[in-house]
Amino acid sequence: MANNGTIQKSGAASSSFAKKSFRFKFTDEFMGVKTMKLKGAEFDSSFIREAMSIAVARSMGIPVGRSGYAALYINDMFRGVYILLEDIKKPFFKSRFGTKDGAYCDGLGCEHTSLDFLKLRQECVLQSGNRSRINELMDVDMYLKSVAVDAMTGNWDGWKNNNNIAFYQPKANEKFTPFRFDLDASWGFDFAQPQQSSIDVLQYSSNWRTFCSHLTQDATLRATYIRHIQHIADTWLAPKGPAVVFATELHQMLLPFGVQDNWHALDFDHTPKAFLESLNVDVSEPVVTEAIMNFISTRYTTALQQIGV
Repeated sequence: MANNGTIQKSGAASSSFAKKSFRFKFTDEFMGVKTMKLKGAEFDSSFIREAMSIAVARSMGIPVGRSGYAALYINDMFRGVYILLEDIKKPFFKSRFGTKDGAYCDGLGCEHTSLDFLKLRQECVLQSGNRSRINELMDVDMYLKSVAVDAMTGNWDGWKNNNNIAFYQPKANEKFTPFRFDLDASWGFDFAQPQQSSIDVLQYSSNWRTFCSHLTQDATLRATYIRHIQHIADTWLAPKGPAVVFATELHQMLLPFGVQDNWHALDFDHTPKAFLESLNVDVSEPVVTEAIMNFISTRYTTALQQIGV
């Protein structure tokens, strides 16, 4: 077990929040990782949106970081509920792709220059991008699955926004695998746009900012994308299905700690009462949020209508 390491503040905008997020860096590998995030879930009154999105992505075979929970104590004083997140670092690549020495890129660029990614990005930013060339450079079906997960979980801060997206190429001349991280902007949460559960899933990635937005508009690929949408609807969001069960069980597990987390109220007024009501009560202020159960039922119904089922 690792017993030495460092701790530092984590996050960009969230680094200024009253409830801080942290990153642990271990001297020795611990549970297969050397770095780990403790995320304060400042935007999420329920604490469970990220875990639910991760579960859906993993069920689709999409590479995704592991998650868990921690009750944080500093000098024997309870400092709140935190989400434990696996960092997207070399141990993650080794575990998911079999090698840690491949090319890692995000929507803007790569850790080390990759000509293949430059070619991929060039084809993806153009509406007239060559589909065959994109298929040579990227796992297109994995991309369609990942966009479908974003659409069905209402995640607006991913493919739709060209943010929190990643690509990994294990070896030169192999395809990039696209995947997502930072998955909490989902299941009804948005800063300004209510009713994410009703937005058209067929147009979800048609935003000009979306990486490779034209792929889901391609006639052949759209049929595959629709199958992924229906699969998520049927296997996760169906009435009394896994999404409802998982949300309920996570909420019950966190209940003893969530009701004590007064730190959570300091940034966006996520009081213990807001945590208690997060499954079933919509919120309009200070952050627009559909209740998770309402989101699930509405997203299931509207998505099936939109794809003509």
